Amino acid sequence: SLKNTGTVIERKATLLLSISRGITVVNSTAGGTVSENNVSWEVNDLAPGAVREFCASLMATEPGRLSFVSKAQGSCAAPTETACETKLVGVAGILLEVVDLEDPVQVGDNVTYEIRVVNQGSAPLANIKLSCEVPEQQEFVSGEGPTPVSASGRSITMGTLPLLEPRNTISWRVVVKAIAAGDVRFKTDLRSDEFAVPIQEFEATQQY
Repeated sequence: SLKNTGTVIERKATLLLSISRGITVVNSTAGGTVSENNVSWEVNDLAPGAVREFCASLMATEPGRLSFVSKAQGSCAAPTETACETKLVGVAGILLEVVDLEDPVQVGDNVTYEIRVVNQGSAPLANIKLSCEVPEQQEFVSGEGPTPVSASGRSITMGTLPLLEPRNTISWRVVVKAIAAGDVRFKTDLRSDEFAVPIQEFEATQQY
């Protein structure tokens, strides 16, 4: 907002908003003009005590601390300015995919499950923990990935992945053997520091 605190009318004032790099101006009110990292307004005939408000809608693509400086210059009054900062926080987003690479599977043969974790958000995922449950009609054979894979009975555990950066993908592979016929479900749970409730995915496999 711009206020004339004087006792005479301000015939022509200029209001300039400087914004951080990496910020896009979506729109502005009252005829604002966008130039590089600035939005400016021309204010005519601002009466004593009058207040006019101006607005700019901005869009940022990366989290971080953003700085804004607003300056006003009149034909009579001395220049003045004010500044503020805004902290933009990113959000992590998980996509968990489990795909059987062989289906249907004959009893006695192996089936490989590919487990992919995608960070679709704008902030890192921390301490990713994966676990799988092998159906009764299958038995664990082997596993590989960016962290160690171990099995105890029907439970499979992957070692903790400390960090997954935004827009990155990581994957594991688990090999099991079909030991009985059936329409089975291979269950995968994912946990991380950002999500209190586990994310679950089931993959169906036909064994005959």
